[in-house]
Amino acid sequence: MNISNELTMSNECRICFEPQTIDNIFIYPCACNGTSKYVHIKCLKKWRDTTTNLIAKKRCMECHVFYKIVKEYPIEKHMCKCNNYTYPIIIIFGGLILIISYVTFLFELIFNNYYYSTLIITFTNKQNDEYNTLLINNPITAITYYSSITQFNINACLSIFYFYNLYFNIYRKKHYIKKTLLYTLFNNIWMFYPQIIYYYTSNDFQSFINYATLGNVLTIFWWLLFYYKERRIINNMNRKLNNQIIKNYELNDII
Repeated sequence: MNISNELTMSNECRICFEPQTIDNIFIYPCACNGTSKYVHIKCLKKWRDTTTNLIAKKRCMECHVFYKIVKEYPIEKHMCKCNNYTYPIIIIFGGLILIISYVTFLFELIFNNYYYSTLIITFTNKQNDEYNTLLINNPITAITYYSSITQFNINACLSIFYFYNLYFNIYRKKHYIKKTLLYTLFNNIWMFYPQIIYYYTSNDFQSFINYATLGNVLTIFWWLLFYYKERRIINNMNRKLNNQIIKNYELNDII
């Protein structure tokens, strides 16, 4: 039954004692009857927002029935969750970058084929013999070189996962895109720092390694910053921009 049809002029809000209006309708959020049955949606919301009694925010203090509270929007999900395992995972992840980089170098060294690294760094299959010779003679330098390649791949995966999360786990897509747009654009540009450095330094391999080392370190800080900002945006959407709606005690429909 529609709540408007069962109300009469004698019904009043138990908080402000005013009747129902078109822009401020009644709900009956608990098991109370009589003059305590109905309350304006706005009055109840204002009272719950201002009271310091945490229990009173969740249940009626007269009949002690808990309110049926739902969120206005579905809960948005983070790209990745932070828990007790996060920091060990970050350390392991950093170690994997070095391992994958060095294993890739060993495979290319063993087979004397630098096609993969050349393709990633230059977007061509044209070999740079000077670079290849220096990599063979300096394994430590090779780690920096191949770390740049690995981080390029990770940044590419990060961009792909961003759009995956946006499509499947974000309900308010427009707001999320608006808040993360600058970070996403920066990541899509920053991911090409190995290629930019390569063409900027031309054939100066040592300069490439110096700038690439700096780029590798900054990339790690960028990942942490992106994670922190994305987490704050999601938390803000779930907590501050997602109103709680109280349902009628007898009905399942949200008023």
